[in-house]
Amino acid sequence: MFFKRFKIYWAKKILNKYAPKGEYIVYINKNEEKILKSLGGANKPINPTGIKSFFLDKVWNAATSFVAPVIKFVAPYVKFLQKYSGWISAISIGIQVIGWLKGPETPDTPNMDNMPEQVAKGVLVNKTSSNAPLPVIYGQRKIGGVGVFMETSGTDNEFLYMIFALCEGGVESCEQIYIDDKLVTWSGTLTHGTERTVGSGDSNFYKDSESKISVTWYDGRDDQTYNTTVGALSSWTSNHRLRGVSYLALKFKWHMDAFMAIPDIKAVIKGRKVYDPNLDGTKTGGSGSHREDTASTWAWSNNPILCTLDYMRNTRFGLGIANSYFDGDYADWQTAADVCDTDVTPYGSASAIDLLDMNYVLDTKKKMY
Repeated sequence: MFFKRFKIYWAKKILNKYAPKGEYIVYINKNEEKILKSLGGANKPINPTGIKSFFLDKVWNAATSFVAPVIKFVAPYVKFLQKYSGWISAISIGIQVIGWLKGPETPDTPNMDNMPEQVAKGVLVNKTSSNAPLPVIYGQRKIGGVGVFMETSGTDNEFLYMIFALCEGGVESCEQIYIDDKLVTWSGTLTHGTERTVGSGDSNFYKDSESKISVTWYDGRDDQTYNTTVGALSSWTSNHRLRGVSYLALKFKWHMDAFMAIPDIKAVIKGRKVYDPNLDGTKTGGSGSHREDTASTWAWSNNPILCTLDYMRNTRFGLGIANSYFDGDYADWQTAADVCDTDVTPYGSASAIDLLDMNYVLDTKKKMY
């Protein structure tokens, strides 16, 4: 029922938006219609809604000629989006139609997509694609992602399922998830392959004594299995494993106080685990369990030298430079990494920090040289 009430609410908003100034939608019977006509009311439709107005014999031909072609243009789009009725059509279609009919209130601004601040904002943007390049995360960053799968199920499309690709795999952890810019409190730590629900203390997405979201995070292992929650749908099978991709599998249950449209998703990701020759006991000057060609022995680091070394050696998204091209035992790399890890005290006697850290989103569609 809440879907119907919600759609009625927005239908009323849209229709009232295009009523003549000072007028609004009401119900009248035949006797009331006769009274209004006897008082000089026009009883004529003034736009393609077909709703009659009892204005005092003035017809807004200009408004009719403007609105009619726009409604004809947006109709196919509205029909397409109705597949996701509760998640898009209830609000988003209404808002978009209003926006299209109303037109822009400010002039167009120049395209500044290549400006640094616009590139930074683009990291947080959600996209929908089946072949978009995945970024590589070094250090820790808050990012958007790519929706690679979306489907609804249940009565009135009550449930929304999403697969949301974040970045290249081999990452350390998913620290936080934001839904519509609201930090979600989960029932437990987000660990690889473990489903979590919204904690009862979260007032945004824990409604009517139940969680409205479930999520499973994957770190992008090369042997990871498929998600069984989304796998309840026949269109997501055991072959859909997204190996090598860190992603979120999400299931939303519609609630009008929790979701305004298809949710916007952002995640704070602690990025790639990298090889550190200083922690490799087989290298001169090194001590520890790291091994240069065994990724399972590596650890997360935001040291810019170690992150650069990882990119240069990686054969999937990096330069793929063979080990033999690096100096013996990575001696120069060990020295440079130690310099970056040097503790320095910021002005004002704050806690010591590293001389240099790296928290970077690498755009894999761009050439590095």
